[in-house]
Order: sequence, then C-alpha cells, then structure tokens
Amino acid sequence: MRYDLMYRSLPERMAPMLSLYTTSSCSGPRWNSRTIFFAITEQGCLVPCAISEAALEQVSQHRCAGQDDALARFAAFQEQIEAAAHSKFEQRHPASPGPMHLWADDFDDHAPEGAPMMAVRPNWAEAA
Repeated sequence: MRYDLMYRSLPERMAPMLSLYTTSSCSGPRWNSRTIFFAITEQGCLVPCAISEAALEQVSQHRCAGQDDALARFAAFQEQIEAAAHSKFEQRHPASPGPMHLWADDFDDHAPEGAPMMAVRPNWAEAA
C-alpha cells in the first residue's frame, strides 16, 4: 500500500484518477452499454462516477427502455443519485483508484427491524 497517497490532499490524490477516467468534455452524463458515467465535485475536484442500469432502475422504480429513457431517468433523479455518490465517496478508502460505482444495493430500502426483506421490494420489481 502506498501510504504517501493517503496523506495527500484530495486534489493531489484525485489527479491521477481523473486523467484516466475523464475526457476533455465532462459536460454531462454519458451512456455506455448498461452504465451511465457522470462526475461529482468533492472539495473542488471532479470525481468520476458510474451508475449501473439496475441501480438507476432501483432509484426510479421503473425499467429503463434504452439509452434515451435511461438518460431521462438519470436527469429526473440526478439529485438523489449525486447525493448517494457523495455519501459513498465519504465512506470510500482514500487511496481507492478508479471511478466510484453505484450499484442497485446502494439504493435498497432497508427493512424495518424484524421484517422480511421481501416486504420492502418495490412493486415495479414484481412485474419484471
């Protein structure tokens, strides 16, 4: 483990990652197969992120029907998605490389104490 990376400021730690995972135009979310890539800003640095199609469906409680639908759903729920990315970033190990991935279980509702997990399954998932 490189301990020198752990004690650098966030901009110093993020610089190598950003050069690997961002393009010259970070104007907005980009769709690639079954993933949407986007960026958040933490302490003045762009942090590359990705959300899986399943996670997007979990957040929106709706199945995505292709690229246009997925990007529209991302825009509709962008505030919630970015909040989850910020929260996950705060819990991330300082030397973790690569983009931060958001998966469906990052958006799972937690069951009340003693309730079976199926009790919190969204209705849209049952129709699938």
